[in-house]
Amino acid sequence: MFFGINQFLSNVIGYAVGITVFYMLNRNFNFRSEKPTRETFPNFVGVLLTAYVINFAVLSVCLKVLYLNKYVSQLISGGFYTLFGFFGNRYVTFVEDKQNGEV
Repeated sequence: MFFGINQFLSNVIGYAVGITVFYMLNRNFNFRSEKPTRETFPNFVGVLLTAYVINFAVLSVCLKVLYLNKYVSQLISGGFYTLFGFFGNRYVTFVEDKQNGEV
């Protein structure tokens, strides 16, 4: 927005940059994957979108069904997002083929 870009486009650009950096960090450091980006990036985005839906659903239940405090609800739903994101990326996005003794 500082450069005159409207807030909606700025938001999209921010998310795109954030997802790209998050992908690269996960691929290179957390999971040390050598699978091609064209194969893993779509799965990565799919896991993040699914994690977001789960986050939103858990947040809604916490707030509208369980009537929990909004901060506690955010912590709980954020925990679900983080856990699903990690395990989804570990077992879906960056799972390595079991060839030549590799896991």
